[in-house]
Amino acid sequence: MLLLLVLLMADTDNGKKAEDNPADIAKKVNAARKYLSDNKKKLADLKNTDEKKYSVLLMKVQERYEYLVSSGNTVEADQVAELVNLGLVVK
Repeated sequence: MLLLLVLLMADTDNGKKAEDNPADIAKKVNAARKYLSDNKKKLADLKNTDEKKYSVLLMKVQERYEYLVSSGNTVEADQVAELVNLGLVVK
């Protein structure tokens, strides 16, 4: 009985996840785009100076790129080309 009550209380948004909300999706898409743009120069600098930090940042950039593509968004071809030159893997 208590478990049922806890489950009902946890489902206060009528079964909708935060990602189902178009405003939340738009915010996440904009944040991912900004992250890609803001970190290109830093990624280029780290590529030649600090392999460990470069790898960590590249992984984060890759995650943002994959989120954009998997959610049906596009990334400009010139930006993709720059990121590929920095190590991004485009599938």
